[in-house]
Amino acid sequence: MATKRNILETLKHADLVSLVDHFNLEVKGRKTKASCTDALASSRKASRDAILSELKLSTIKSVLL
Repeated sequence: MATKRNILETLKHADLVSLVDHFNLEVKGRKTKASCTDALASSRKASRDAILSELKLSTIKSVLL
């Protein structure tokens, strides 16, 4: 199965920002995909399963296939 970072790297910036907001993470430079990815990847609150449960089914399919 894909790692948390692999999943995050395939997501669009808008999806990453939505996840950052959902998990109430503080991110410096939210405007960059890399900073959002790094914050989510290092967060304990944002586990792989928690991230997948917040994504739409179509997004999950594109990530895992």
